[in-house]
Amino acid sequence: MWHELPLNCLYMKLKELKLLVDQGEGEHIEFKRKARHPEKIVREIVAFANSKGGYLIVGVDDNGQIPGLKHYDEDKYVLDRVIASHCRPAIRYRFNLVKLSDHRAVLVYHILPSRKRPHFALEYEDQKWGQAYIRIEDRTVQASKEMVQILKRQRRRKPVQFTYGTNEKTLFQILEENGKITIQELIDHTKMQPKEASNMLIDMVVADILQVQAREKEDFYMLKPT
Repeated sequence: MWHELPLNCLYMKLKELKLLVDQGEGEHIEFKRKARHPEKIVREIVAFANSKGGYLIVGVDDNGQIPGLKHYDEDKYVLDRVIASHCRPAIRYRFNLVKLSDHRAVLVYHILPSRKRPHFALEYEDQKWGQAYIRIEDRTVQASKEMVQILKRQRRRKPVQFTYGTNEKTLFQILEENGKITIQELIDHTKMQPKEASNMLIDMVVADILQVQAREKEDFYMLKPT
């Protein structure tokens, strides 16, 4: 089970760092040995912001060893700059520098859950929006267009209206039998147009009737527990 450190833990010590590292990589924790390819690391940060938050820990091996960074000031400068320039909208985070010795340290970025979702990672600084990413277990994947719309509309919290017709009846029958459905399966059963099927499922997620389970290839939709 993931254990988040309290938000007032502004001056993280080695003990607190080890508590995080011992949990291993997962939905809320990502290790990076070095700050190489910072434009790709931004995707991890965006994914945490679009999900439930998490920790990017730089200076830790995938196996949980903590060698730290020798030139940690330079790595922090590069990461701070790319977070500021390659994330839209701007992302809220807390930073901790954990010293291992006089010459080595670990960078810990605590990405806070966001009310401004969806966030996008830019491939280059002047790009207008870029791509949205989300966290699935210990992986960062590109968000589907449906997930992007769900994040936008959940933020706005506008009431949703829809009618209960033949297509909706078919949807609930499938969910009762199989427990989940994809957009393509809904299209196959109802002969709806792709955009129509997509909008119907998005509406039902925003209305708290369905819940969406993001996947790398195709999202699943299920009835939301009452």
